[in-house]
Amino acid sequence: MSYTSHLDIPYPGASSPRQALDLYLPTTSSAPSVNGDDGPPPPLLVFIHGGAWRSENKSDFRSDLVPLMLEHPQLPLAVIEYRLAPTDPHPAQITDVLSALNLLSDPNLLPCEEEANAPRWNRERLILLGHSAGAFMCLQILLDPPSHATSPRVPTPLRNKIEQVFLVDGIYDLPSLLDEYPSYLSFVSDAFGTSSASYEVESPARWSVPTSVLERRPRFHILHSKADDLLSLRQPDLLHERLSQAAFANAGPHSAGPPTVQVDYDTLQGAHYDVVHSKVDSLARYVARAVLPPNSSTTP
Repeated sequence: MSYTSHLDIPYPGASSPRQALDLYLPTTSSAPSVNGDDGPPPPLLVFIHGGAWRSENKSDFRSDLVPLMLEHPQLPLAVIEYRLAPTDPHPAQITDVLSALNLLSDPNLLPCEEEANAPRWNRERLILLGHSAGAFMCLQILLDPPSHATSPRVPTPLRNKIEQVFLVDGIYDLPSLLDEYPSYLSFVSDAFGTSSASYEVESPARWSVPTSVLERRPRFHILHSKADDLLSLRQPDLLHERLSQAAFANAGPHSAGPPTVQVDYDTLQGAHYDVVHSKVDSLARYVARAVLPPNSSTTP
């Protein structure tokens, strides 16, 4: 798969080297079924890494996740970075993620596009892929926090650009997480402080689900490896139940279920970090099947 790499693109007003993203652009000839010579620009796949809000770096994914995500979905790919706790506690992480999304959806060309004098991806079409704490942040983007939360409310125009979201071995509800794994208080308190009340308020699985999300987009993919050594199925089960409850409330008691949610506990292989590193191939192929046209020659 042929692509160009554009590393460490800073966010507007960045004050930290972690407020930057890496951008990978397939050459047109490498992805004819996605972005043909005369076709419209494709959507952009955006990866948000995990690391319990206090570790990992976008550079950690350059040797495994990046090449496989480019080989299979063959979409332009952004790997975004954010500041880490405890030096920069919540909401610094989600604030930086939103800065990245605003930059990537800005209609002005980035320097890496100026030679072609044309956009390399459709600014109105974003696909989110979040792992662990990154999945938590994907959910923060799509759901509405209570008014007293410190999590920012995402403007509807930005939210409406998100077509699909892949939540991978994610954390969604902090009180439930700590009930199951009390020792995880160390990283939760680093990011969110010591108030148990704040854990409830800042957990996106407890937030309201906008009607527009239920009725139109994006399509949720809740993925979890049964071999995850750090998180059981309790977190994805809880999220699926709450999204289902919201869908039934919106559609009425005779609804067949939430049509915008797909749950898969079988595709991903390996432990918590394996799914985005040594065994990321399964994830890349799943994403490709979900985002590419059924008759695409690149569909695995």
